[in-house]
Amino acid sequence: MIAVFILAVISTFVGVADVTPATLMRQVAGGDTAGLQESFHLLSVSRFPRTISVVLAGMAMAVAGLIMQQMARNKFVEPSTVGTVESASLGLLTVTVLIPSAPLLGKMGVAAVFAVGGTALFLAVLQKIPLRNALLVPLVGIMLGNVIAAITTFFAYRFNLLQTLNTWMIGDFSGVIKGRYELLWLVAALTLIGYIAADRFTVAGMGQDVSTTLGVNYKRIMALGMTIVA
Repeated sequence: MIAVFILAVISTFVGVADVTPATLMRQVAGGDTAGLQESFHLLSVSRFPRTISVVLAGMAMAVAGLIMQQMARNKFVEPSTVGTVESASLGLLTVTVLIPSAPLLGKMGVAAVFAVGGTALFLAVLQKIPLRNALLVPLVGIMLGNVIAAITTFFAYRFNLLQTLNTWMIGDFSGVIKGRYELLWLVAALTLIGYIAADRFTVAGMGQDVSTTLGVNYKRIMALGMTIVA
């Protein structure tokens, strides 16, 4: 945690514009009020949002992966191998085609809803297929994700949005500014909920029969897990 904090601080002062602790100290010592205001404006609009979004996104991926492994009872499973990411991409494409003027946060919300549906579909498929090998679980997820990705690519090609689709799937934080990342704060709240319910996810990972015997509502915990993962 200390290393992450140090790296986050260093990241805040990395960029094209020369805004570093040394620069800020020179501006304060020289009485450069205009320069100091410009530096703080850059930090508040770009650097702080970028750093915060990186930390929140990384935290989200870690928590989602662990919960997904518990839900699927398989250590090889994570959101990008079960169709969750591909479903979110399909949601982004859908809202872009149907409501092109939708705000960014609205598009992110639709993507999350589609991600819930994709995760639920994967878990439903798992319950219908007798899997004797742990390696078959991620393979089923990868196949499902590829089917969803094929559908998304087809419609993206038809609507001339293929390049936009490829841009969405690249992890780039350079364009993150104030007003374009705030929905990620929801991740912090969901991570806290995941921490509080961690023991229930562990029990749910033992199967529906064991969960019911131990007094845990299996379906409710699975629904909570899918929501957090999405």
